[in-house]
Amino acid sequence: MNRKALLANAPDDAQWAAMSKAAKQSAVVDLAIAALSEYAANGQELDSWEAQHLRSALGAIYTDYFSLSMNDVVLAMAPIEERAPGWKDRFPKDIPTVHQFHRAFDQARYRQGEWSR
Repeated sequence: MNRKALLANAPDDAQWAAMSKAAKQSAVVDLAIAALSEYAANGQELDSWEAQHLRSALGAIYTDYFSLSMNDVVLAMAPIEERAPGWKDRFPKDIPTVHQFHRAFDQARYRQGEWSR
């Protein structure tokens, strides 16, 4: 995964601070879908670290905690050498597919109109 290129399209701290709630939600979903699309293009599936952080990101989106959601998407993209020690033993082994996560983040985008009211 070209993490550096994906993150180059994410808002910086100043941009984030000036964004509306809807724009923040959109930025999170855009980054997650870009990462998931890259996995799909490479024929890769997620490991338990990536899946757990994307699960957390989805939960944070649905509670309007977009900063946490963005943080979790970025954590999901962390290379193995940057991950917490022992992560393989701590996360659930049931891992949704890239397609399932892509669909879930698409749904979050669709529901954006409900949140901005």
